[in-house]
Amino acid sequence: MIRLEAHNGRLSLRSVGESPLRFLGVAGALGAEFDPVSRTHLIEWDQRERAAREAIGAGCALDLGRGVGPELQSTAGEVEARTAALAARDLHLYPYQVEGAKWLEARQRALLTDEMGLGKTVMVLAALPESASAVVVCPASAKAVWAAHIEGDRRGGTRAWRPELMATVLQGRRSFRWPGRGEVVILNYDILPMLAADAEVPHGVILVADEAHKLKGMHTARTKMFRALSEAVLRREGRAWALTGTPLVNDNPDELCSVLRCVDLFIAAFGCKPRFDEEFYFRGYPRHPRQEALAGLRAVTMRRLRADVLTQLPPKRWEEHVVDLDTPARDACNELLAVLQKAGLTLEQLAEDRQIAGAGMATEDDGPTQQEQFGSVMGSLSRARRALARCKAPAVVEFAQEMQEAGEPLVVFSAHRAPVEAFGRLEKWGTILGGVPAAQRADLVSQFQGGHLHGLALTIRAGGEAITLTRAHQVAFVDLDWCPGSNSQAEDRLCRIGQKAEAVVIHRFIADHEVDQRVTHALSRKQAMISATIRPS
Repeated sequence: MIRLEAHNGRLSLRSVGESPLRFLGVAGALGAEFDPVSRTHLIEWDQRERAAREAIGAGCALDLGRGVGPELQSTAGEVEARTAALAARDLHLYPYQVEGAKWLEARQRALLTDEMGLGKTVMVLAALPESASAVVVCPASAKAVWAAHIEGDRRGGTRAWRPELMATVLQGRRSFRWPGRGEVVILNYDILPMLAADAEVPHGVILVADEAHKLKGMHTARTKMFRALSEAVLRREGRAWALTGTPLVNDNPDELCSVLRCVDLFIAAFGCKPRFDEEFYFRGYPRHPRQEALAGLRAVTMRRLRADVLTQLPPKRWEEHVVDLDTPARDACNELLAVLQKAGLTLEQLAEDRQIAGAGMATEDDGPTQQEQFGSVMGSLSRARRALARCKAPAVVEFAQEMQEAGEPLVVFSAHRAPVEAFGRLEKWGTILGGVPAAQRADLVSQFQGGHLHGLALTIRAGGEAITLTRAHQVAFVDLDWCPGSNSQAEDRLCRIGQKAEAVVIHRFIADHEVDQRVTHALSRKQAMISATIRPS
């Protein structure tokens, strides 16, 4: 509990049995000064509403002392009124969505990691205050989705959740501008601005990072530009909220660290990097952290699973199909095994990106021999995966034709282009690959959802985000992406709000060779580690 009291024209903060780490995180976020005389932390009086939000946002109870008004007892009162207004227009939030919107509204910094398909976009819109000024940063493919949810889209059948706000979609580099009052500016990560240190920043802007796992690379230009934007907004009494169903895309804990830092939550969650590393690494390799170490993370994030909050959504069920190898694919797989043996690596290590980096073969200082060895491993891996994808594609096409004869719509994903292009040659099939324009992509999704296409084939990276494919409850994977989170994103294009089937069946096609079998199972173990780390308390 944190007690707030009036103190000589200022506001004092005192911990009453609160975790020291959590209390100091709140005090630090507020820029509080420690007063050795009263032995409390002090901030300016006009910061009392922000202090209440920070305390509640960190998961602390409030104790209002002398001179502090009771209006601070609740900082999340607008969502109820907004929910009633939506209901009057026949738009309804699920109870867990109301809870999520209230949770966001009470926080200056937040990371919402609800499982994919639970409607995080709608929760954000319900949490935005009246006449909000907001900036939404998202993948390019999701910009139209955000605009449609705000203002409505009759062509796509999307109802307007905040029609009183104006959605402005930015296009092209150097197009960035701050929103006006009652405006939501929407831009993609690729056109983030390089914010100058002395840039003018409006007061009270709400910054939202959608699909925030895009910020997992701590040292990438994208992450640095977003952090600069976030820090500037927070300095001006704004808010920074991040949304992602996959805060860990790989089993690399530093990705989680990077996402947390982008909304200034890392210290509140873990205190310091050495403590984080001690929990998440053993001799340089990822490990399962102790559950006690995750208490700080769960205090600053919210995560609900589909099974926990929305029984109407179906569970997932996996089926494996074994595919015989042709000679080129078998030769490519055997070549990979020989190269791995020479490099002293195993297939399981190959599935761990960090293991490859840790092998010391990829740096310029290692000399030409190890450089060549690294190139040989990665070249053999690429050839084997391409050969496996080509080999399995006919089996998946045959499966798709059987589903078509049975009247079952089907979605097909692959990490490679060639199998997807093969489906493009089938009658009444659509394909989505990297480089497909947003308008064409939206039209293909609309045709599939409307029953005008038998099936839709997509590459995992191009079609794994910001679309809904709930007409089908059967999805086939020719092969898997190297990042488990990308595969989960793709699965959840079907397993989300609007799915009416009793179960979503995920068909994985696995070649009859240890390369494909062991790598597939290693990727499954990576996903299990990720799920164990980010599961709700």
